[in-house]
Amino acid sequence: MATEETTIMSRVDSDSTKYIKVGPAGLTETNDHPTAWDEKGHTKISRIYISYEPESITSIQFQYVEDGNFVLSPVYIERLGGSKFRQITLDSDNEYITGISGCWKHAAYEDFNTLLEGETMDISVITSLTIETNKNTFGPFGRVGPTCREREFSFQFGPGNEFGGFYGTFHNPASWGWDNPPSNVLGSIGVYLKSG
Repeated sequence: MATEETTIMSRVDSDSTKYIKVGPAGLTETNDHPTAWDEKGHTKISRIYISYEPESITSIQFQYVEDGNFVLSPVYIERLGGSKFRQITLDSDNEYITGISGCWKHAAYEDFNTLLEGETMDISVITSLTIETNKNTFGPFGRVGPTCREREFSFQFGPGNEFGGFYGTFHNPASWGWDNPPSNVLGSIGVYLKSG
């Protein structure tokens, strides 16, 4: 059974850098055991790749600068799926993340073939995502409209360069063993802030 999550702040130490963990938006513990991902410490993001549907974010990937080289993160949700795709390009020397916002919902899926057995998967879905920098606003991706029909989230930490990385979870319904599983979705997202 899924448990409700609220925005939290906790301190996380990594090597000599200290971070504050903000969020996440969405559920991190559901009965399908979502896969966690973490990009703590990757602060100089040069590109973000987002795939999405009208009702969900289906994958996210980051390119960041490390020791003067461009490095790609894994694709979170195992493949770049979705009917729409957007590449966000940042000036990694002068542009940095100052906030994220969007919407998420709690969803329950039932498999037609196991309906008599009552098998239901409870998951959370990031339905809309906007990324803000000190220079631009990108999005919203996913559901577009004046208001969320679900739960809204907004993590704002500008105008200074306090961004310390992203983290979250994703759901891979293909692993459920159903004949016709729903699409992969981003289940939660949060950020790290640099502290001291």
